[in-house]
Amino acid sequence: MRGVNRARRAGRAVGRSVDTPGRHRYVNDFYYSQYPRPQTQREETMVRKKLGRGRKNRCRFCTKDGCPRPAFVDYKDVQGLKKLCTSQGKLFSRKRSGNCAAFQRAVKDAVKRARFMALLPYVGE
Repeated sequence: MRGVNRARRAGRAVGRSVDTPGRHRYVNDFYYSQYPRPQTQREETMVRKKLGRGRKNRCRFCTKDGCPRPAFVDYKDVQGLKKLCTSQGKLFSRKRSGNCAAFQRAVKDAVKRARFMALLPYVGE
């Protein structure tokens, strides 16, 4: 939609007009913030599940002094590499595994070497 931001900055209504039949009767995007959706009885009694915002993952290869250089991960450590892969054989992302950038690249190379040497499967088990 071209010009929407320009219209918002100018203070004009963006969205459907009030006279549009068969649709919600709102003038702009702020309809839902002004009139919250009524909750059902089940939603009122339902306890909200807390999102998983636990402790931050730390790089398992880094020490307290910092990231050792050169970053090296042993491709023969199959149990350690399996912890960094999914059940399908894909690598976990940095966000999921908690590795720093240097060691994520080293893990990538180690997993590729272990796959080539048939220590790890290319696909899931």
